[in-house]
Amino acid sequence: MALRGALGTDLDLLVAASADGGATWSAPAAAYPEAASDVGADQMPFVASDGAATWLLAWTSSDSLGGTIGTDPDPLVALAVDAPVCGDGVLHPLEACDDGNVAPGDGCRTDCTVERCGDAVLDPQEACDDGNADAGDGCRDDCSAELCGDGVLDPQEACDDGNLEPGDGCRDDCSAELCGDAVLDPQEACDDGNADAGDGCRGDCSAELCGDGVLDPSEACDDGNAAPGDGCDAACAIEAPSPPGGGHGSLLDAFDAAVADGSLVGTGRGSSASKRLRVLRRILEAAERWLDDDRTALGCGSLWVARLALDGAPNPPDLATGPAAPLLAGRIDEAMEAGCRRPHPPRPHPRGDGHDPHDRDHPHEHHGPHGDCRH
Repeated sequence: MALRGALGTDLDLLVAASADGGATWSAPAAAYPEAASDVGADQMPFVASDGAATWLLAWTSSDSLGGTIGTDPDPLVALAVDAPVCGDGVLHPLEACDDGNVAPGDGCRTDCTVERCGDAVLDPQEACDDGNADAGDGCRDDCSAELCGDGVLDPQEACDDGNLEPGDGCRDDCSAELCGDAVLDPQEACDDGNADAGDGCRGDCSAELCGDGVLDPSEACDDGNAAPGDGCDAACAIEAPSPPGGGHGSLLDAFDAAVADGSLVGTGRGSSASKRLRVLRRILEAAERWLDDDRTALGCGSLWVARLALDGAPNPPDLATGPAAPLLAGRIDEAMEAGCRRPHPPRPHPRGDGHDPHDRDHPHEHHGPHGDCRH
């Protein structure tokens, strides 16, 4: 056996002859993959270790060494390298990194392997490491966790607004708050899973309510209130007019309600408009009073005058106008239809006193403007 250098130093060269004078050496189990470039491609490399150093073993024939190490035909040449110490700041062949410490989380692990995202090893600076760089599986390609509410839109998220507060368009599971998805969000009054109207929930997820001033398919009318007597009842059905006499004050109530909500205004401007509204109200008051007193002729006549004041014709000019005018006019028509007989133009009265001296067959009838109305 021959030795060049001292054991325990950085590099030791050991040369030994085989004990049998040329028999093949028993090969240690582990191979050193870089030995071919270190000691020559025509040699067979092995790795062994005694704890103090790593022995890079290579056996060869005497021809390759040219007899420089003796006459043994199959000598053993061993190159001894001190065992690497991870954390000493010296990069040894068997180390991927050595940053001079054994602290994890700085890119070089305590075994001098590199800390990499995607290697399925969870390092201190990683929130996750699932062994791949694919997005959308809960772990991003920088090994940060894909979390709802972090302001980063991940593939599996429909939205991410940076918080977990509901009612702002993005739910706390990062699904979008949409009207018609059958999920009741804070800003929705209803959500029935569709955008159809007429089923109690509108296409904007507001509730279809009688009295909100919006005419829904299920409503015959909606005047913005639930008050009766204004032509539209609390169920948003059109109210039938009350018959003349006794209960005809509903026409006056309808007039007052329409004026109050602005749907009926006097024609003209300023004080003129107000005066015309007062005149029309007095006509309706007179009709109510006369009909309640069974003075049907006078009551029907007053109704006809009120009707002419709302017919939209230029002559005589209307006293009031607005969205409620046609509805009020229609109610007056129905009231006259129910309580005033023989609706035809009034007969001429030559004497101008409301009596026809030739109408001797009906001495107790008075001919009002809308036709014949009986006491």
